[in-house]
Amino acid sequence: MDVAIIPSRQESFGVSAVEAQACGTPVIISNVPGLKEATSPSMTSLVIFKYTVNEFTNGVIKLYENITLMNQLRSHGGK
Repeated sequence: MDVAIIPSRQESFGVSAVEAQACGTPVIISNVPGLKEATSPSMTSLVIFKYTVNEFTNGVIKLYENITLMNQLRSHGGK
């Protein structure tokens, strides 16, 4: 998997985000407490502040257009 996208509106704890990071997969998450605590925003995840398809799409495009950022998120997540 290249990117894990977790567009939850509510989350007690983001187990799927933790698992993705453990595999070195960059994570795109919605701006909800359970996901922000389960990831390290800007280190292992991109946080989407507006819950829209366009914003999540822009997050994916951002990673694919910026391979340096993609690799940074991968390297921090797999530790």
